[in-house]
Amino acid sequence: MQIKDIFSKPINRNIKGVITIGDDQDSNIKQELEEYVVTRELETHFRKFFSAYAKSINHDTTNMGVWISGFFGSGKSHFLKILSYLLENREVDGKRAIDYFLDDKKIKDQMTINDMELATTVPNDVMLFNIDSKAKDRNKSEKEAILNVFLQVFNEQQGLTGTNFWIADMERKLIEKGPEEYEAFKNKFKEIKGQDWLDARNSYAFYLGAIKKTLVEIGYMSDADAAGFIDQVKTTYPISVESFAQMLNRHIEQQSDDYHMAFLVDEVGQYVGDSPNRMLNLQSIVEDLGTYTHGKAWVVVTSQQAIDEVTDNLKGQDFSKIQGRFKTRIAMSSANVDEVIKKRLLAKTPDSEAELKQIYVNNQHSINNILTFDGDVERKRFDSPETYADVYPFVPYQFNLLQDTLTAIRENGSDGKHLANGERSMLAVFQESAQVLEKQDLNTLVPFSIFYKGLDQFLDHTHLIVIKHALGNDVINPNKEEHPFAVQVLETLFMVKYVSNFESTLNNVVTLMIDSIDVDRTVLEDKVKEALKVLMNQELVEKTTHGYEFLTDAEQDISRQINHRNVDYSEISKAIGEFLSKDISRSFVYPKLNKNYTFNFDRFVDEQPIGLVNSTLSIKLNTVEGDFNGEENELKRISLSPDQPQIIVDFPTDGQYVENVRQALKIQKYLMDANSQPTDERSKQIIDLKSIERNTLNDKARNEVRDALKDADIYVQGEKYEASGKDFFKRLEDAQTMLVDEVYRNLSYIDVTEDEKSITSLFKRNGMELDTHENERAYQAVNDQIIHIASGHNRVSLKSILDKFSKVPFGYREIDTKWLVAKLFVDAKIKVYVNGSIISLSTTSEPVKLADYFIKKSYIDKVQMETRTEIDPRVKKDFFEVADEVFNKRTFNSKEEDALVDELKNNVKNVKCNTKVRQN
Repeated sequence: MQIKDIFSKPINRNIKGVITIGDDQDSNIKQELEEYVVTRELETHFRKFFSAYAKSINHDTTNMGVWISGFFGSGKSHFLKILSYLLENREVDGKRAIDYFLDDKKIKDQMTINDMELATTVPNDVMLFNIDSKAKDRNKSEKEAILNVFLQVFNEQQGLTGTNFWIADMERKLIEKGPEEYEAFKNKFKEIKGQDWLDARNSYAFYLGAIKKTLVEIGYMSDADAAGFIDQVKTTYPISVESFAQMLNRHIEQQSDDYHMAFLVDEVGQYVGDSPNRMLNLQSIVEDLGTYTHGKAWVVVTSQQAIDEVTDNLKGQDFSKIQGRFKTRIAMSSANVDEVIKKRLLAKTPDSEAELKQIYVNNQHSINNILTFDGDVERKRFDSPETYADVYPFVPYQFNLLQDTLTAIRENGSDGKHLANGERSMLAVFQESAQVLEKQDLNTLVPFSIFYKGLDQFLDHTHLIVIKHALGNDVINPNKEEHPFAVQVLETLFMVKYVSNFESTLNNVVTLMIDSIDVDRTVLEDKVKEALKVLMNQELVEKTTHGYEFLTDAEQDISRQINHRNVDYSEISKAIGEFLSKDISRSFVYPKLNKNYTFNFDRFVDEQPIGLVNSTLSIKLNTVEGDFNGEENELKRISLSPDQPQIIVDFPTDGQYVENVRQALKIQKYLMDANSQPTDERSKQIIDLKSIERNTLNDKARNEVRDALKDADIYVQGEKYEASGKDFFKRLEDAQTMLVDEVYRNLSYIDVTEDEKSITSLFKRNGMELDTHENERAYQAVNDQIIHIASGHNRVSLKSILDKFSKVPFGYREIDTKWLVAKLFVDAKIKVYVNGSIISLSTTSEPVKLADYFIKKSYIDKVQMETRTEIDPRVKKDFFEVADEVFNKRTFNSKEEDALVDELKNNVKNVKCNTKVRQN
């Protein structure tokens, strides 16, 4: 069985899938009415419209505006056309339009049916037109653009000319004077010119003399009046919205009771565009028609956008009135487009339906396994034998994706805008695609690429020329095939180019190209890869952050200029360094010692520095571009490490981030080159998109770099650091801690961190003996260093000690070293000089003042130290015994010898003073 044999109606029959406003052939209308599918959504729309319309019958209303919105393919033009048939109660092939609905039970709701039947009981004059096609030949002012079209259409509906309003007005007045008057005019004109008036009137400019003569000879005007009238014909017709509404109302009052008229206007939103004047003109028309005709004249319009979206885009005006006038709003979606296509086009015979269901049952897992997509947006697959039989030979995802494609092409291609004018429809594209494969067997599926055939004649030059050039390209099409595979891939990439929610990744492109339920996906993927490679080499396609992208002629030129920019690996390394400059901070907070210690790490990416480089420690990151990445360079790492305390980070050897950074830098160089910038508007738009692409590439590369770090190897002093877990920054912190511990090996002598208050407290003894075991090893190390330097009676500066202990192998904070020195002084281990003068604990009674010598930076260069010679313990013992027995001095505030003597002297003085006082 072939595909053409499975349908209940011939796939090659003439289906009016293309809805053309103005096509009034009864054969076409009959097919439209017979095959019109009322979906669940459409039934609600019919209910809303006819409920509103029925309220204007036998009742006055100003709510006679209807706004129908929906993007291309939603069926709004078709819905509008069906409304026209129903309202005018059109008879087609001996049957009323409404009967096609009633007989086939298209409408289920009885209330809706009642309202529809009520609408057919009153006379309705219906004027259905596409406003853009009606207005395009009229050179009228923006301010009255829509009014002019409404007047033109009304004149034509009355049997008058639509070419010139003055001539139409003449015909109207002749008719109002009496039908015989108009007949006399037509007869006399034919007698004078030998042509029927109705044939000649649209070319009135060639017959002005004959028109004047006719008006005079039938006695309708004098010679002077006729001459004046001919002069008026050459001027602008003075019409206002108010006078137009009054004209319509006079016409309505002359008709039978409850006579209605309806202006059904297709694509008014597109015609209004961004023109506030046109929207104001529409607002005035609807408002005045409501006021003067009391709901007898309706205005029903379609638009790509909802009314509030249109008015929101127009700045500087208040359009609240027009929103109020269009009380009935119908928003049409493409949600049920598949239902329409399935019922009108894809309905199957009972035998073929059964066979298709069985095919799916036998192959359902393999069928759905080959239909996979990247991305978060749902792309529907077959979910049951019934679905498979309903949509075959198509795939469920194709309905929504083609809808998005058609909308995107319309918005991004000048000629593609014709798609919105009824020249193309989803139904027509699906029918033509099925016809292409009609002789294939039932293993065949429609690949998305086939849809291009239904669109190519409507595409603009910038897109079409690329496809045509590809067909003639000897590299792309060496065998001169009619439709080579690489060109099919190119066409597919074009169709999804502007679809914002579709990423043309390799996997997605392969899925779009699937043409059979038993395809070997691996073989197909290789075939697609080769096609993409050829297309990229010929610069018709480029790889971006969103996948593979079709390039227009202008995009190709800009892309070539970008790709010819040179970017060396050092620039890539610097760019990656900028990504990591915040993630990998130069300042490392040592997690031990209450996090009070901070060490600076110089940072490099492929030997390119990140920021300042003046520290002992370093982190060196090797990307896939670097010379030191990979196991073969381990010896290099080890040999460099002893002289360069460092951590080395090796990125995984595969990484798309490098290519993304390279491309972003190429785009950046192009954008910065003022001489390369084009001036035409389209190219400027492309450049703006390239600027966005550069930012996207950088963002993507930044995320890829962070992901790559999860699998990076870390080496500390040439040895690989083994740690579990994917958290790179935790592993790096552990490695940095390890390196600090290894390099600053005497940092462990610090067990308590100090501060300025700690130093001050050393001098606040208040007669209490101070004995602390804090930082004993560090204390001894500082003391040993002072002894070493001061040997030979040299004085040691505080600054030299601070410098010494800030470096390897100590790494002490300045405040901790100052505390150690102060502690040595308090413990009488050293003598301290300030500006050459020795100080002692008895120098001042203010501990803060003594502490300042060790704390304040202003004293760093003024403080010197030397070791204190240890006094024989027996001498010190004798000193304390004499002080106690002779001077009754049992306690001292310091262990320092000078301070002990000074304190004893002060005690003796106090004793003498007290004795004199008693004697006196």
